[in-house]
Amino acid sequence: MFLSENVVALFKKGVLKLEKNDDGEYRRVAEATCVIEPFPHTLARELGEEIAGHLFDDDHAIRQELESIDLRMRVGLQNVTVRPDEALEPIALITPATIKDVNATVVEDKKSGRRWLSFSFVLVFSLEKKAARNFVLDQFGRTLLWTFERMQGDLLATARIKEAGARMADVCGDGIESVTLSTEERSVTLTAEDGQRLRQEAKDLRRKAAH
Repeated sequence: MFLSENVVALFKKGVLKLEKNDDGEYRRVAEATCVIEPFPHTLARELGEEIAGHLFDDDHAIRQELESIDLRMRVGLQNVTVRPDEALEPIALITPATIKDVNATVVEDKKSGRRWLSFSFVLVFSLEKKAARNFVLDQFGRTLLWTFERMQGDLLATARIKEAGARMADVCGDGIESVTLSTEERSVTLTAEDGQRLRQEAKDLRRKAAH
């Protein structure tokens, strides 16, 4: 999800429930709502330029027309490390975890006229292990440091996709400013600069997967 380590977020809400899996069996899961407020442009860019563009303009200011937006994100399975403080050992390793219900809402102080973003997401994980159950009960309502790491298989798959995009962008130059890739669902326009960025992101992902 985020590339930065130790992202500060409030564990605002915890819901314990039964979830039916593909085999028709039920398992106990937690749905932990986390809130980052204020949510900065730097973190938005870590989620992708497209998402950052929905929230901020070219000057990194919150878009004037924005009030609230639900964001569709495909981040894959995550390993999530949680700390109470950077200097302390982790209090939980949540794995595997999925992300859903991602939302950004503008909050405004009418007296000062200041606007900022409140960013929320729901972390879903199994409660079969006692450590996971204790985490929900003990840490609910606290502001914690969260580090997200995509599970290795997903990291490598994403790296390959980014490398493919970089190769497509290599045709830019000699009068070709950009190349557009299209599917039935969406289209993406890539420039030579995008190709360099994608290649570097792929290298970073492969480096993470190797550790």
